[in-house]
Formats: sequence, structure tokens, C-alpha cells
Amino acid sequence: MYAQYVLQMAPNIYLLIALFIFVVFVQAVMNVSDWWLNLWFESYSNDKHVSNYRTTAAEYQRSQNDTETATPPVSPNTTNTTQTKWSNNIDQSTYIYIYSSLCITLMILGVLRVLCFRLAELRASAQLHAQMFNSVVHTSVAFFDSNPVGRIMLTSYRM
Repeated sequence: MYAQYVLQMAPNIYLLIALFIFVVFVQAVMNVSDWWLNLWFESYSNDKHVSNYRTTAAEYQRSQNDTETATPPVSPNTTNTTQTKWSNNIDQSTYIYIYSSLCITLMILGVLRVLCFRLAELRASAQLHAQMFNSVVHTSVAFFDSNPVGRIMLTSYRM
């Protein structure tokens, strides 16, 4: 039954294969987006300015316990971010732009994927319902004598 449903989703096998490839492509874009976010996080955590800031913050905490006149450290992120290079010679703004474009692309592709699947599902259910209706209409009267109407209607509602 499920095989018939899947085969009815597209008028020919090529559209069904194209739908499958589109779903795999959207998943690949989602994986690339996650990978890029991980790359961005790793380059940020391996940045020497960030590790120096953590050390400076720890030293500040120790010095604050010793005396009340210590000045807090200045974060390197307060400087001009376009001049602060990250570990892979990639600017922070480049990470943001690429990740933002991946997210926007993913949103558009996700909506298109849902739309394609809903249209294919609608087509499959309409085709199967039409086939079932034609089978019931063209059956002999003996079928209706041996099967109660309630069972026939229940079967048609489940489809």
C-alpha cells in the first residue's frame, strides 16, 4: 500500500527521483550550516585574544580579591572587529555573513521542501481516492449484497 502511495506522488519516476534528490540537498545544506557554525566556534575558541582575555579575567578576579583598586581587563572584542583577525585568517563578519546566508537559504529551501511534499501528497491521495472510487462504482451489485455499506464507507474514509 505504501509503495503505491509513493509511486502516486509523482506522475513519473524522474520527478520522484528529483524530489528525493531535493530532500537530500536540503539536508546537506542543513549539515553544512551546522558544520560552518562549528568551524566558527572552534576558530573563536582557539583565538589567542580570547584565551588571553580568559587569563586576564582570571588574573583580575585574583587581584580583585587582593585589592579593591584593580581595573577590569578590556575585552579584545571591544576593539574594531574588522581589524581583529580570527585563527583562519577569516574575519568575524565573514563568518556571520556566510552563516546568515546559509540560514536564509535553509529557510527558503525548507519552505520549498514542505510545499513540494504537500503537493505530492495531495496528488497521491487524490489519485488513490479516484482509483478506489472508480473500483467501487464499477463493481458488481453482488459485492454490495455481501458487504455492509458501513464497512465500505469505513474503508474509503481510512484511505
